[in-house]
Amino acid sequence: MTIELFPPMAIHERGARPHNEDAIYPALGRAGTEDRLFIVCDGVGGAEKGEIASRLACLEMVRFFESNIQGRISDQDLLDAALQNVESVFDQYLLENPQSRGMATTLCLLHLHAAGATLAHIGDSRLYHMRAGKVLWQSQDHSLVNQLLNKGALTRHEAEHHPHQHVITRAIQGRSQKATKVDVHLIRDLRANDYFFLCSDGILENFSDEALAYFVTSPRPDAEKIEGIRQKCMGNPNDNFSAYLIHIGQIDGADTSTPMTQAVLQVEQAEIVEAEINGLDFSERVVEAIVEEEDDQNDQRNFTYATET
Repeated sequence: MTIELFPPMAIHERGARPHNEDAIYPALGRAGTEDRLFIVCDGVGGAEKGEIASRLACLEMVRFFESNIQGRISDQDLLDAALQNVESVFDQYLLENPQSRGMATTLCLLHLHAAGATLAHIGDSRLYHMRAGKVLWQSQDHSLVNQLLNKGALTRHEAEHHPHQHVITRAIQGRSQKATKVDVHLIRDLRANDYFFLCSDGILENFSDEALAYFVTSPRPDAEKIEGIRQKCMGNPNDNFSAYLIHIGQIDGADTSTPMTQAVLQVEQAEIVEAEINGLDFSERVVEAIVEEEDDQNDQRNFTYATET
């Protein structure tokens, strides 16, 4: 298929923090309708460490795509290789700059190509595919609170106000610290006026999924939408906040015969049953049980390095 875009819109703000540890690609004001790769990273580690991690991951991911994509459709294998390359660059940087040990970053990535859209993420920066006021697909945060939510240990309301909601369980740290993995999702059902939205968690502190879907897919001009989101976040600047709004214009040669993805917001209408926890005090015993049950050794290690962004 051939995908045409309206001009992509971006946010990249420091908020109330002394440093902006987010990184985006293309750089603010540089994206055009011919771009097909978009990235948002949220650095972890404090001060310049997080800033270095996010910029390094963003830069090296772009370099890998430029050198290896060559008309390919990006998939799990390609993203795995790209991540390994980024981790090796992290290792070299940490070898030369041991004072930066502990730096890490989240990643969310959108790549548009002949077969549709590839979405990839690590951590709690988030990706959305939206259409006509609905979220068709969204990434699942690699975070402690999301693990508790999925296991029924928290209600959605409790998750939204949980004191540990920014503790992540997966991040890019370098293979010398611990290799991580990237979740990859391919969307083939693209239609004119679909939207993709990539954002760091600083955006999510200010909008529910429902509000984002309604506002982003409204008939307002895209420039007005991104400015409205920016202004809302400026009013509650607890964190850096960055985002890319990608508006699909025309799709030629797309196969729309397959059913579209079930809207996430419709699926989640069923009430989540709250599990009983002795003492109802978010005990460390519960947290340890979650980590012990995780089959992926990678996630166990990354939980050890879980850090508030």
